Amino acid sequence: MFWKMNHASSAQIDTILCKDDLTLSELLDQESLLQEVVSQNKKLIDFLLRGDIMEELVTLITTEPPTHLPEKERYKQAHIACELLTSEMPVFNERLASDQTLLARLYAFLQNAHPLNPLLASFFSRTLGVLIARTSEQHWYSYQYSCLQVIEFLKSQEDCIELFLRHLSTSAIMDLLLKLVTNIEGQEIKSNVFTWLDEKQLIRQVCGKLDPSNSADDHDNAAQILIRIMDSLRRDDERSLLLQTTESEETIRLVLSLGLSPGSSRESGVTSCVEVLLQLLDVNNNNNELNKDPGPELKYPPEDPANTPDTGSTPPEPTLNPVVDKVIAVVVEFMPALHEFLTNPPPAAPIILNSGIIDPPLGFTRLSIIKLLRTLLSTQDSRIHDTFVSFNTFSILMDLFVQYPGNNFLHTEVEKCVQCALAESNSSKAPLPELVSSIFGQTRLTSRLLAAYRANEESEGKTNEEMSRRNSRKGYMGHLFSIANFVTVHLSPAIEDLLKGADLWTPWEEFVSGPLSKTNDLHAKCLGGIHPTLSTPDNNLDVPFSEDQAVFAADFTSSQAATKASNNSTYANNEGEEFGSNLIDAVRSQFSNDDITFNRNEELFLKLCDENLSDEKNNDESPLRFNNGLSMPQYWEKKWNDIDSSSDEEEEEEAPSAIASSLSYLSLSNNPADPWSSAGLTNGEQEGWADFDAAFSSFDVNGAGVEGGLPSDLTSTTASATPQQQQDQSNT
Repeated sequence: MFWKMNHASSAQIDTILCKDDLTLSELLDQESLLQEVVSQNKKLIDFLLRGDIMEELVTLITTEPPTHLPEKERYKQAHIACELLTSEMPVFNERLASDQTLLARLYAFLQNAHPLNPLLASFFSRTLGVLIARTSEQHWYSYQYSCLQVIEFLKSQEDCIELFLRHLSTSAIMDLLLKLVTNIEGQEIKSNVFTWLDEKQLIRQVCGKLDPSNSADDHDNAAQILIRIMDSLRRDDERSLLLQTTESEETIRLVLSLGLSPGSSRESGVTSCVEVLLQLLDVNNNNNELNKDPGPELKYPPEDPANTPDTGSTPPEPTLNPVVDKVIAVVVEFMPALHEFLTNPPPAAPIILNSGIIDPPLGFTRLSIIKLLRTLLSTQDSRIHDTFVSFNTFSILMDLFVQYPGNNFLHTEVEKCVQCALAESNSSKAPLPELVSSIFGQTRLTSRLLAAYRANEESEGKTNEEMSRRNSRKGYMGHLFSIANFVTVHLSPAIEDLLKGADLWTPWEEFVSGPLSKTNDLHAKCLGGIHPTLSTPDNNLDVPFSEDQAVFAADFTSSQAATKASNNSTYANNEGEEFGSNLIDAVRSQFSNDDITFNRNEELFLKLCDENLSDEKNNDESPLRFNNGLSMPQYWEKKWNDIDSSSDEEEEEEAPSAIASSLSYLSLSNNPADPWSSAGLTNGEQEGWADFDAAFSSFDVNGAGVEGGLPSDLTSTTASATPQQQQDQSNT
């Protein structure tokens, strides 16, 4: 902050500190109090570190202020007290951590009834958090001393974890609990804390907050604690005991049993459970393909599967992480509950939109469950495939896909599910997987896609009587074409035989050759008609120029013609090692174009100069001229002519005079003298030493010019001085 760099002492603070009956309330009303603390006013810090003053500061941040005070002043002193205790001064941290009475008074705030005052909870969390987390400017030994004192005090309180979890719905308490788990530094202290938290069954008690009877804030904060613990502890080199408990099968089963309990009417419990499971599945493992796109990049038009080489060997199944394997084993048991929430979600109020009323809405519960199913499906585990087949999950997904045409989040997840299921189905020799057979047989994916396409065509052809306009395009059409392209790319002979046996091949083939092909051709076109990297100079020859830009038009035309010629000659033979050399020659040719000459550049420059001079005349000012009497265009024209007419030898011989003449307009008088060339060769110069007296003997320090030389008295003094005196004068 701005007062960190201001260390000036305030006379008002010093005057107040001299009072014998000074109170903390009177001191907190001083505007420069925080600035004086940061500037380490010793007298002020000694006063604040007194035992009674520290107790009063802690009381201010943990006790409700009087209600008779105005709203603006009610929490003013409590806020300043919190700033003092968290001012990153080691003396305050050590004083607070070493006093058991102060810690007990601070800890007593957690024993208040639920809910806590959010503002006072933030003061409490900040004050205790400063003692746990190390600041950037804090000494390591000072931090260890403060942190160990606080940790030992918390361990001595039997109901510490219970009180933290009682107020878990308060965000400040949740942040403090996260600091206790993730922000402690030092391997020894961290291991000590993790062992204590595991003995107190922190993870199990946090999972218990996912019970449907608790509030939505409890659900969300409990899920965030579990997610942050896994995210933080997985980065450590050693797997802590707390992380092992979090990733255990017992914890996974507890989370699912509470979040998916029968009769649960809260969306927050289900969504929080799903978020924890997704974090458990998100394991950083090179063998795990969860975070990768399961499908190949689609091309327009799609490639023919017959052109894809088939090695005839089945790719090995990916090795699952042990945590992922545990999650799959437990989720399979709870798959009926997941499907029950897909078909019968918790009740939600209808959503009124301009396009109509959505009743019932999709809801975040079903969307999060579909995201979980997609993540599980991407593991390519046979147990998940079997559950999808037994519960006919893809039929439910396609029903929701069409039922909610405006929810693109849903459409994206359904599309990814199809990609995960069909990713390995285009091998002609491998047997058709049971899941793929169920998608095209039991679910009848192609028929559902065609029905959704026809529904969109019929809807666009009708007129909305209420809106007096044609109905808009269905929101799922882009995803529908993407799924159709993916199916076309991965259509194996076994799938083709399956479709032909069910009389589904002919309509699908007509759709692929008709609407899908037209859409792919439309998507393959560039907006400008041609890709910028494939454009030629001929496309830009019709660029319009005004009459006063004729010079620019000529330059543009010649440059485009030169580029075209160089490109034709350069890229005609671009194979082997000649490609690099031709490319370099093409680049060099752009700078050696004879059509763009220096004369043309000179013409452009003179034209711009004339325009600038005309603007000066319009402002009733004389044109800019040099001291030699020439205007700027005339001056440069003369310079160009002099350079063109002179030879190389003349340039070498006349270089000093040319430089002097070109710099003549910078002189301060009409007849300047050159102090460097006016003096003759001196003895010092012959010996290799610089003689400043001789060089500046004709320089006028009074600014009267350099023609008159030095005053007579100064000249005579200099001439009559001895060599030693002249040396002393030159040094002076």
